[in-house]
Amino acid sequence: MQEALSATATLGVVLIGSGVVAMGIVAKTSRPSLLFAGAAAVFIASYTLIDGTAVRRAGASLPYVLWLTAVQGAVFAVGAALVRGRRIAPELRARWKTSLLAGVFSGGGYAVALWAMEQAPIALVAALRETSVVFAALLAVAFLKESLGVRRIVAATVVALGAAFVRFG
Repeated sequence: MQEALSATATLGVVLIGSGVVAMGIVAKTSRPSLLFAGAAAVFIASYTLIDGTAVRRAGASLPYVLWLTAVQGAVFAVGAALVRGRRIAPELRARWKTSLLAGVFSGGGYAVALWAMEQAPIALVAALRETSVVFAALLAVAFLKESLGVRRIVAATVVALGAAFVRFG
């Protein structure tokens, strides 16, 4: 599976990555936090490539998502039952609506990303997924009353510019 990106799209990927990294650095995080964030980035890149390759080999994203969700759901349910035992039932009754809503949004977002990987180069989809840090920053301002600051605005602008380059590249 060889995918070639145009120079414009490649510049967009680099801008998005730079903006995301800048967003993390601006947050005045500690060195260990940055190392963990770097490790998380490696894992995210790995599962993105695995998912993109698998969904293309499967031939369609919907069956892939449904099977993966069913298998993971079963594994997590067994794990929760083993760890929590009977104490899990009251938690499930108390939080089933929120859990269901979170599951639908999470699964829906994942399904859309996999569908996009069927349609476009995986690198482009992966880069565009990372624009979520901009939305997270905006939500933090709106709901958590955090300040955005000039550096975060610049980092977010770099990410948005990168997304535009990816789109038009």
